Amino acid sequence: MNVYQMVMLLFGVAVITLDIWAMFHIAKSDQLRFKPLWMIGSLFGFFGLGINWTKPDDIFLQFGIQIPFLQVVLFPKTHEVAAKLMFPLIAAVALVHGRPGAEKIAPKSSASNNI
Repeated sequence: MNVYQMVMLLFGVAVITLDIWAMFHIAKSDQLRFKPLWMIGSLFGFFGLGINWTKPDDIFLQFGIQIPFLQVVLFPKTHEVAAKLMFPLIAAVALVHGRPGAEKIAPKSSASNNI
């Protein structure tokens, strides 16, 4: 296993852990409205890495939208395996937005200062 495969593997473990953690967090959070939409959005990947796993001589930076965030493809003629892994940005936003204490604090009105 070379360095590119190790980077891809570590990135994959981090992304999958983040997404599973976000799904549980979304399910039990009281701060998030429209929980099904947050869960569906957590399956989308927006930027990430790609690699030809069979000949790992290069790793590619990917930009775009991909669902599911992990895709593995086998090319039967050449017997090569390619993998694309995208970062689930919505899952990261849900973790930050849905945390306890993330309530919006309303600004004090200037009318109360005049009394």
